[in-house]
Amino acid sequence: MSVRRWGAIALVALPVAAHATNGMNMEAFGARAGGLGGAAMAYDSGNSAVMNNPATLALRQDGAVFGMGITRLGPDVASHVDAMGMTAQSGGTAYWMPSLSYIRTDRGWSYGVAILAQGGMGTEYAANSFLSLSGLPVRSEVGFARAMFPLAKKVTDQLALAAQVDFVWAGLDMQMDMSAAQMAAGMNAGQLRASGSMAGMLGTMPANGFARFDLSDGNDFKQQTRGHGWAYKLGVHYQITPQWAIGAAFHSKTRLKDFSGNGTLGMGAVPPGVMQGALVMALPGHYTIQNFEWPTTWAVGVSYQPNERWMFVSDVKRLKWSETMDVFRVRFASARGDLNVEMDQKWDDQTVYMVGVEYRPRPGLALRFGYNYGKNPISARYLNPLFPATAERHYTVGLGVQVSKQDSVAAALAIAPQVTQTVPGVPTMGIPDVRITHSQFTVRLNWNHRF
Repeated sequence: MSVRRWGAIALVALPVAAHATNGMNMEAFGARAGGLGGAAMAYDSGNSAVMNNPATLALRQDGAVFGMGITRLGPDVASHVDAMGMTAQSGGTAYWMPSLSYIRTDRGWSYGVAILAQGGMGTEYAANSFLSLSGLPVRSEVGFARAMFPLAKKVTDQLALAAQVDFVWAGLDMQMDMSAAQMAAGMNAGQLRASGSMAGMLGTMPANGFARFDLSDGNDFKQQTRGHGWAYKLGVHYQITPQWAIGAAFHSKTRLKDFSGNGTLGMGAVPPGVMQGALVMALPGHYTIQNFEWPTTWAVGVSYQPNERWMFVSDVKRLKWSETMDVFRVRFASARGDLNVEMDQKWDDQTVYMVGVEYRPRPGLALRFGYNYGKNPISARYLNPLFPATAERHYTVGLGVQVSKQDSVAAALAIAPQVTQTVPGVPTMGIPDVRITHSQFTVRLNWNHRF
């Protein structure tokens, strides 16, 4: 098989990768909202309101609540070349995201701190998969975490307002092979641009050559390139009648420093007649991931509680992916020069619809069901095996139990059925279609203790 064909199969890969649910965003935060399809704007979703609508923190009685939670995201992703009977299965099947929080309410004011791993996700393709030209693993991992400081006030019996400051830290790992043909195709299509004193090296690679971007520390809990910064949230909740309430929240775009860390830029070649080659050079240097941010997000929702047993909720959320996931920019600097690469991503903005119902058959027990839908924001032209954020539908179920006067536990499951998206091939070049499949199974557990 030709290097050119392999390069095309590997796709014009975007080197940031995360499994997620609504694009890169989790479909829910907290087990209560997790059982209700993620809807959380217009009722008390617990301490997880710091990631939902912080104004709802002011709805509770005086006292303090300490919370702990864990989320396990279980994606199942594979890339298939049906015309050749080949499949590459991602080995990244379990990502853990903990949370810790303490919120106090006193005479209408609610305040505290919460720490949450917003994402711990990625893809892991084996060294012998068709995505590897070097015979080395191909993988990616992106992680975001926040320390959040909310301040909410119950202004009147009906109105609650909130403002919140978030300290955000994030990182990225990447191990990616790109063939000479792949890079040439990207440049010809205007999807990839290179500059800097080392840019000429990419253009002079032999036809069977490839480049390898390698910045990875192999640690499951941090990434090789890291950055930090700030964001803020605003929230409002209004109790229209004893049964009806409305809530809304605005989450600002993050302001992070460029991610930075050491790595290598490799060059290699694939001998004729074989599918993988080897590196002939691995140049050490420093990587900078530029302008990688979390987008502006806003949401609005309603809740209807006709009696003590039933509650119905619905939210609409808007994620402005186009302001942060338009172009991926990476810079490599070494003793031999520098290389700047830009790769188009062109994510669409995404609207997410959430509905849920909670039923309390007896005091201290709650049963929850929900549905979440957000259209995949990535068009087939820009889709790749390292970043299959394509899940669209989520079916959720949850359970809440008051185990004592002070303690409560909650659990939720979310199933995202398999979706399939095909990256079109180029028949005139003998390049087949690449079919990418993606499904998910998410588990959430929370424990709260009231003081």
